[in-house]
Amino acid sequence: MLPKPKSCYGCPFFGDGQGYVPDRLNDQAEVLIVCQNPGADEEAGRRITGYIGGSASYEPCEPQPLIGATGWNLDHKFLPAAGLSRDQVSLANAFRCRLNHQNELPGLSMLAPRQALEHCYKAHFKLPPKTRVIVAQGAYSLYQLTQEGAQADDEEESGHSLTAWRGYALPFTPITRPRRSHSDIWLPSHEPSVIPVLATTHVAYGFRVPAATMIGLWDWRKIPKLLAVTWPSPLPFIKQGPPSVWPLEASFDTEYNPRGRHFLCYSLYDGKTLRVSEQLDPGIVPPGSSVLIMQNAPADIPFANEMLGASNYIYEDTMHAHAILWSDLPHNLNFLGSMYSSTNRWKHLDKVNARVYSAADAYGQWEVWQRLERELKLDPLSIPVYERQKKLIPIIMAAEEAGVGINPVRAKEAYLERQVKRDAQAFKAQAIAGWPINVRSNKQVGEYLFDQEELIRILRRET
Repeated sequence: MLPKPKSCYGCPFFGDGQGYVPDRLNDQAEVLIVCQNPGADEEAGRRITGYIGGSASYEPCEPQPLIGATGWNLDHKFLPAAGLSRDQVSLANAFRCRLNHQNELPGLSMLAPRQALEHCYKAHFKLPPKTRVIVAQGAYSLYQLTQEGAQADDEEESGHSLTAWRGYALPFTPITRPRRSHSDIWLPSHEPSVIPVLATTHVAYGFRVPAATMIGLWDWRKIPKLLAVTWPSPLPFIKQGPPSVWPLEASFDTEYNPRGRHFLCYSLYDGKTLRVSEQLDPGIVPPGSSVLIMQNAPADIPFANEMLGASNYIYEDTMHAHAILWSDLPHNLNFLGSMYSSTNRWKHLDKVNARVYSAADAYGQWEVWQRLERELKLDPLSIPVYERQKKLIPIIMAAEEAGVGINPVRAKEAYLERQVKRDAQAFKAQAIAGWPINVRSNKQVGEYLFDQEELIRILRRET
């Protein structure tokens, strides 16, 4: 175990001054991988060389990032997915020690970890001279390198969480610089002097959530595209106003005020032309049925009906198709765009750039559907399930329109009773955990069960 250097003095995470893990930098590498903090193996200086009967074998080495189980996964799954090997990258951590020699870290809503991230960056961060892409694994490294990711995942609506940015690229804007505002889709090709930071979950997250490994590998395959500046790509030119002739197939998205469903605009993309119209006007409607690609069709069907008539189009729904194909994954358009779209994130622009936000919705839906349609064909048994589910949409819409009669007095009483029980259970969980755990946060509950209580090891012993 290495002592911490003098530059660590004053850091809120200084602790007993032991357990420093320096970065492993390669001056010729074009990719810098930044994780959150070392593990026990990295701190002790023992490298996993393989597994025999499920047990790891080790060799001693200098303390350095990613030499334990996470590093093994990185070397054998994630780096190959990016077409890279360990000797072609630089490796670093946002924190270069383990807080109190434990794996648990306080959330970024607290002041101490943010102060420690800034201190560690100023004291130890060095950017190798040929770095062209940075991979930020987890919320701590993302916050240190871009000042995004500080919000918890259950605050995704704010647009600043790791979940919101995962799979997308951000400009390198470290914690020591003024924070950048994002009022347009950011493209590395438009700022060649700025290093892109690819946001992704930590490799170790896949140990607790197996689907995270599949999603993470999808993210890592974008690294060669970032190096080649072929991803992300810009939107097509956005035309204003309705089409002269309504297309036979197009993605269709509307923006409206939820109060009273007051129409604001619609966006349309037919594979060639992208447009936004503030007029609820379809242009000339040719005979026959158009195909409209939507995301969460019930939101857009009323406006399509008003323009085209319910019998003059059929629709496909990207949200429902993805729910059939990948039931355990999120189905919102921000997630689908991170998996299937050729452009960068746009869902954070709803309040600051409504025109681009609306246009990107239609463009993203088109690209998402092209991929989902192929996936449906690769799994033919899923197609009738999807078609049956689509038939439920008008029924659900009619039920929502009619509403369900309730007794408001009894409903309020039941709500208050359940709230008291929920709060009591939350306090009980916090007492058991010994810290103010948020039981509504999957991340915090998972970290407590699997990291602190080591549930996965208990289950393996019992089986």
